[in-house]
Amino acid sequence: MGEGHSVGEIPSTVSECGSSSHTLKDHIFSNVLSSAWEQLTKKQQRVLDLSFVYGYTDTEIGEMFNQSQQSISRLKQRALQNMRQWYVQKQYG
Repeated sequence: MGEGHSVGEIPSTVSECGSSSHTLKDHIFSNVLSSAWEQLTKKQQRVLDLSFVYGYTDTEIGEMFNQSQQSISRLKQRALQNMRQWYVQKQYG
């Protein structure tokens, strides 16, 4: 599994994850996108963190949550769509 971690194990230090931050929100510098992030469920936030910050695949994340790769992919796509809709609504509407 990415970074040599076993199933269910999430990197605990900055050096382990190879990033200066532990969450995707720490990389969001737009107030509108930050509030869109806050609208997501904790699970959606965690899946996006694992995917985009830690570099885990949908299959690896699925193993952590005891779900299929397809369900993780759908959850991730819904989360991103929700953020997109929130952004558009707040920015333009």
